[in-house]
Amino acid sequence: MRETRSDTLPVMDALIAFRARAKCPPPERPRRIVRAAAAFAAAIFTLAAILISTGLATGTVVGAADNGDGSRLYCGAGLAPATPGGNSAWLGGVVLHFVPAARCPDPYPSLAQVLLDVVGTGSGADLRVLGALYALVFTAVAACAGWVATSRGVRRAVLLVPVIMPLWDSAFTRMLISTFSEPVGLLAAFTVACGIAAAVTRPVGWDRALMLGLLAVGAIGAAWAKPAYAPLALVAAAAAALSGGRRAWRASVATAAGIGVVSGALFIHLSSLQTRHYAAINSHNLVYTLALTEMPGSAPALGLPAAAQNAAGRAYYPAGPEGVPGADVVAAAPGAVRNRVLVELAEHPAAMVRALSVAVQATAGRELSYLPSRAWSPGMSPTPLGQTTGEQAADAAQLRTWLAGLPAPWWPGTVLIAGCVVGLVGLRRGHTLGLRAARLAGATAVAGLGLSAAALADGYFEIAKHVWLAAYMVDVTAWVLVVAGAAGVWTMCRRARTSPVRPQE
Repeated sequence: MRETRSDTLPVMDALIAFRARAKCPPPERPRRIVRAAAAFAAAIFTLAAILISTGLATGTVVGAADNGDGSRLYCGAGLAPATPGGNSAWLGGVVLHFVPAARCPDPYPSLAQVLLDVVGTGSGADLRVLGALYALVFTAVAACAGWVATSRGVRRAVLLVPVIMPLWDSAFTRMLISTFSEPVGLLAAFTVACGIAAAVTRPVGWDRALMLGLLAVGAIGAAWAKPAYAPLALVAAAAAALSGGRRAWRASVATAAGIGVVSGALFIHLSSLQTRHYAAINSHNLVYTLALTEMPGSAPALGLPAAAQNAAGRAYYPAGPEGVPGADVVAAAPGAVRNRVLVELAEHPAAMVRALSVAVQATAGRELSYLPSRAWSPGMSPTPLGQTTGEQAADAAQLRTWLAGLPAPWWPGTVLIAGCVVGLVGLRRGHTLGLRAARLAGATAVAGLGLSAAALADGYFEIAKHVWLAAYMVDVTAWVLVVAGAAGVWTMCRRARTSPVRPQE
């Protein structure tokens, strides 16, 4: 028998590999019409969720009434509420109609004001039109994400379902019909989550550019909405930087750097405005509602008289600083007092953990029942002034009672911790749908924790409203965990069916 020459083995191996590829060609990418159908489905699902949950489709509007912060937005847009008193705060309902008025000399530069300017006309503005505009923008974002997420397989569009599902809850979408900056924050969080869901699918080419665009737009929108939403920009920048492969890392790093520069500039700009107008109020709330309650006896270290401990838990509103020991010290140097609080919290990590647990637990109160959802009409009885609820956290006893009465107060923290753990599991090498969902869960859980921590910068006052956006991330994480678990079980069952059976000896 003739021996085969060793120099012909590589040729034979190449020929065998070529025949194998010819017989089993690689799977083709989804056709454009299939991807377009997936993008259309994501858009319709999002649009239906918003129109139904807000009542825009049924005519029964579900919005969020003004608590006094609405003037920051509508006065900068040159509008005034169409009410007898010319205001919209604490009227017992949502003021939908606004008339032209003089602009404020130093308005709050939020992106929400820009969208309100779009719907404003010479005769005024209607918040229902504003809600419809938000719905269209959400729909466009969902369509782009649906197109990118299916670049390598239609099944990966399921990663967008957890991002859209919370929009069926009116507790989130009713903010779209309001004069708050929260709607822009929700839009930014939705865009960032869609961008991350698309990023874990590893798109290439122009699809990758569109994915990076979603992350950049979402991050800049978050920083432009409120300084407290800056953690979304950090998560988006990290997702952009980590999404680059061997060939696309330059674009990823450049996008992450751009996100950091623009978002940082917007954060500094909005923070400077808050420092000019609300520094004393925010520092007062930080000291008395958080620092003195979580660190009893810390008043001397903060430069306050020891008697300040007697006012622990009392917020700036509704009674003001009158009669509060040490309030004059805080008002005279709010920045210095805030820095002392941060130093004390750094030296007492247990207090920081307790404060973060309160913020995370407060995400279960995303309904914000003290802000009525029905539309205002003349003759409606206004909300009594001076009365507070546990959600507002103007009083420590009310806050603790409200937190203890929440249904399943352990649920938000459990979801975020589980999301972080599953996210670490998703760092394993692999491209299964379960691992992709695990990475998405880790990113959204980190975003939820970051938003909860950032809300503590103003203390516990109105804690439920300040962590409202973090509550959206909690729900997204919960839905992603469901998808990750289902995908993991499906993968294991599939491997069990296709594994070869060894014959018994």
